[in-house]
Amino acid sequence: MSTYFFYENGQGKIYDEQGNDAMEWSEEVDPFHLKTLTTLREYQQAQPSEQEQMRGELDENMNEVSLRVNEEDNNVTKKSYKVYSPDQKVLFLYYLQVKLFKAAKAARFSGVSERTGQQ
Repeated sequence: MSTYFFYENGQGKIYDEQGNDAMEWSEEVDPFHLKTLTTLREYQQAQPSEQEQMRGELDENMNEVSLRVNEEDNNVTKKSYKVYSPDQKVLFLYYLQVKLFKAAKAARFSGVSERTGQQ
């Protein structure tokens, strides 16, 4: 790899050491960093196994939370003002951020009012 030094001539034009215009300079370095991309690709291929395992555990935990929320909804009478349990809030955020559901659908599945979920 070569080192290039550029100089300004005082009128705003830039030249290299040999007096060539800087715009005529051709880069000898490959602009595509394939080694870095290959390394990132290898990294990404190694990651899904860990993420899938964590996602499986998370799905199991959220299924348990969903069952608890459904049981709580059956036991609670309807009020004019609804106070949501921490399980419902966690379940709503899980559907919204992990499962990437729309707000209304995530609210419906978590036992939260659709309008509240959209706000």
